[in-house]
Amino acid sequence: MKSITLLLASFVLFSFSFNVFAWGRRGHAIVCQTAAYLASQDQPQKEEPYFLKVHSFDLGYYCNVPDIIWKRPATYKLETSNHFMDLEPFDKKFDAKTIFADSSPYRMSRVEFDEKHKDLPEKYGRSWWRIQELDKKLSEVTEKLKKGELKGDDLKTAQAEWLMLAGVIGHYIGDLAMPLHVSENYDGQMTDQKGIHDYFEEALVDELFLQSHLSLQESVYKRAISLWKAYEKKAKGKDLLTLAIELSKDSQNNVDRMLKIDKKQGRKSLKKSAQNYRELIVDRLAKGALLQAQMMSSHLGWEFDGKKFYNFIETPAYIEAPKSSLPKK
Repeated sequence: MKSITLLLASFVLFSFSFNVFAWGRRGHAIVCQTAAYLASQDQPQKEEPYFLKVHSFDLGYYCNVPDIIWKRPATYKLETSNHFMDLEPFDKKFDAKTIFADSSPYRMSRVEFDEKHKDLPEKYGRSWWRIQELDKKLSEVTEKLKKGELKGDDLKTAQAEWLMLAGVIGHYIGDLAMPLHVSENYDGQMTDQKGIHDYFEEALVDELFLQSHLSLQESVYKRAISLWKAYEKKAKGKDLLTLAIELSKDSQNNVDRMLKIDKKQGRKSLKKSAQNYRELIVDRLAKGALLQAQMMSSHLGWEFDGKKFYNFIETPAYIEAPKSSLPKK
C-alpha cells in the first residue's frame, strides 16, 4: 500500500504540468527536502527530528501542492496572490523602520489589512499573510501532538496533517527565496526581458538538476549546511513573519543581479546559462531551505510514532484564506 501511494505521488509530482511554477517542481522539492535534512542532521535515528529526514520525500511532494493542486482552475483565482509579494508598492507606503515593529501593518490579519489599506489590493501579493495563516494551523496541530493524548488512527491522521501543512508552508517560503517573486518586474516585462521568470526558476533548475556533474541538490545542501549554524543563531528569538520578511528583502537585493546575468548571457544556450546562474540558484534555494528548516524546528517538541505509519495525503483539500468584504481588483 505504501509503495502504491508513493508511486502515485511521484507520478503526480513529476507528470502534472502548469505553465508557471515558482522554482518548478524540482526546485520546490529541493527546498523542503534540504530543510528536512538540515533540521535533523545531527540527531540519532531515534531522536525526535529524525522523522523529517525519513519523510523528506513526502515533504518534497507537499511543497509542490500549492502549484500542482491548488492552482487548478477551481481555486486558481483564490490562490494565485498567495505566491508573491511585489515589494515596491509596499515599500513606498510603509517606512522601513515600521516593518519589523510589533505594530507593523503586516501583523494585521489579511482581512483587516485589506480593509485599511485599499490602495494595496491583493494583486500586489499576499504571501506573508498566507504563511502566517498556515503557520497558525500548523501550530494548532502541533499543540494537539504535544499533549500526547492522540492514539491509533487519530495520531496517524494528525502526523500526516502536520507533514502536509509543514510542506505547503515550505512552498510559499520557497517562493520568497526567488527574486522575481518579490518584484513588480516579475517576468522582466519592465526591462525588456520578458520570459525570464519561467526560464530562471524552471528551465535553468531542470538543466542543473539533470546534469549530474553540476549536482544541484547536493550543492544546495552543502550551501545550506555551511550557513545553518549561523542562521540558527541569527534567527533565535525571531518569529516566522520577521524571518519571511528578511528572506524577501534578501531576494529583492538579488533582482538586479539576475537581470544583469540575463542581459549579458542571453538565452541561446541553456547549458551555458545554467553555468552562469548556478551560484545564484544554489544560494536562493539554500536560503529558502534555511527558513523552512527553522520553521519546522519551531513546531517540534512531540514524539513521532513511525510504526506502521503509511498515511499520505495525495490531494490535500484547498485551504481558503480569510475572506475580505472588498471586491477583488
